[in-house]
Amino acid sequence: MSCVLAAEVRAYEPRTLTTRGGLTVDVTADEWQLLATPAKGWKFDMSWIWDTSIPDLDRSHMLVVYSHYAITKAANTTTTVVCNTKPFFSSGIPKLIALRTKWSGLPTHQKKGLNQFFGTLSKLGYREYQYHHAFTEANLDPERPKVFDPQKGALSEQEFDSFCASLNLRLQLIDWQIERPLEFFQSGNWFGSIMAAVSNKLLAAIVRRPVQLSMLKWCDVLPAGRRFDDPRIDPSHEVGSLGIDQLQIRLFKAKAEGRSWRTAPEKYPLPLNAKNSEILSNYKRLYILGVTLLLKRNGCSISQQELLNAVSNMPIFISVNFFLLEIASQNDLSALFTDKSRALHISESSITAHTRHISVGSSRVDRCIVTSNRIRHTVLTRGAQAGLSATMLAKITGVTVPAARHYIDLDYDSRLMIDDLYLGSEFLAAVFSNPLEQVANEEDKVLDHEFNAVGGLRDKKCCTSCSAVMGRPIGCYGCNNFRPILEADHGTVLELAELKLEANSKKLLSPEEKLSVEKLGKQVKWIKLTINVCNQVLETRHGIE
Repeated sequence: MSCVLAAEVRAYEPRTLTTRGGLTVDVTADEWQLLATPAKGWKFDMSWIWDTSIPDLDRSHMLVVYSHYAITKAANTTTTVVCNTKPFFSSGIPKLIALRTKWSGLPTHQKKGLNQFFGTLSKLGYREYQYHHAFTEANLDPERPKVFDPQKGALSEQEFDSFCASLNLRLQLIDWQIERPLEFFQSGNWFGSIMAAVSNKLLAAIVRRPVQLSMLKWCDVLPAGRRFDDPRIDPSHEVGSLGIDQLQIRLFKAKAEGRSWRTAPEKYPLPLNAKNSEILSNYKRLYILGVTLLLKRNGCSISQQELLNAVSNMPIFISVNFFLLEIASQNDLSALFTDKSRALHISESSITAHTRHISVGSSRVDRCIVTSNRIRHTVLTRGAQAGLSATMLAKITGVTVPAARHYIDLDYDSRLMIDDLYLGSEFLAAVFSNPLEQVANEEDKVLDHEFNAVGGLRDKKCCTSCSAVMGRPIGCYGCNNFRPILEADHGTVLELAELKLEANSKKLLSPEEKLSVEKLGKQVKWIKLTINVCNQVLETRHGIE
């Protein structure tokens, strides 16, 4: 990049811009940094744009588009557009005929990037590129729905239940009452692991993107019935008092057009149920203990109320590096943390990584990886199947109404039939690869209502976090942790489950009760499948004998 032309252009046209993240960027620099701290797309190389083979006018047009994205879009979006278009602009913006020639051989992500580039140029008034945009827009690859993709789409019922059970088990193993030293909070393996467990639980509870969790400060969490006093939120949309200890949480939009960080709150604060409120309250007490120990180590004396005021603008999910700082006064804290500061918030990529380390059982794939996208796919598909409106689904998950409507329009019946057949064959292979004649003495037994053993458990610990509404033994069927006994009386369990299903189906049900009845209906299918599989195994054995 030591070329004479680049130097001349830079000397002639020095310009700066202010990114959506609030940083000032020199447009003529070799590298653009859009965010103050490492995160997805926070910086990228721009030295290539000063190559002498790129005409000055084309370079100017490219900088207009990239600058527009840096000012108005998220850092990751800007970086993606630059990276997806860079391979085609080494000699300037290609002519339309050259674009047509290359188009069919391009991967989908590069086609999207070029379409975004030419679409933006046209929108900004460069009418000479309207035909480029017309071509790219008309020839994008059709969107393939990922909702049913076993690797990236909605989680199966078994996978989602396994994910939730793993989350609950990790949290149940935390002793919140233990007094911990400052060194505990300085460790990513100690305090960091607790923070990861809480962020995973909150991610699943509020069904939002990791970046929205990374934005959160303690001032965004209030008891139900309290006011945020935020002029951007209608008081009638806040969560009223429910007569129980419950929290509400204010979230900020992840993709607010042209808005900077923490400036566009969602219309409705979200209520957290009693259990999740308790988890977050326990985490906050532990968090405040760490802040207190740090201040004490640095000789700072502060009252409890002053401490609570200072903590309100601190990130809920904070870098453990904070506990290594020298904070000598409340003023130091107040200067470091404000309502708009990004200081020491952990990145969205860190929150994303936390979910990838959770062990999830699956009968569809060898290794099931849970992401926030998959959680949203799961909630949206289940909500659509339950008959919720697009407006309600959008409110629950934070997506737009058109995006939610897409899930309502999907063909679930044929997909469910495929999944049932697939699960049946997988169940046969997985559960009975080692047939269980009887429960060994060291195993935990699953008893029916006559106290007869119908199966055993592979791992007793896994059941401590199970929240199956119908309980044992009905709720055990279909679970990876349950090992049915081949010659047990599963038929009696089936009769009881069918009687419960018939009785509950006749009641006038609330939305929550409808979900419980739906779950009970699925358990009836699992029990029937178990009976069929047991019969097949026994018939095969009798034939051999």
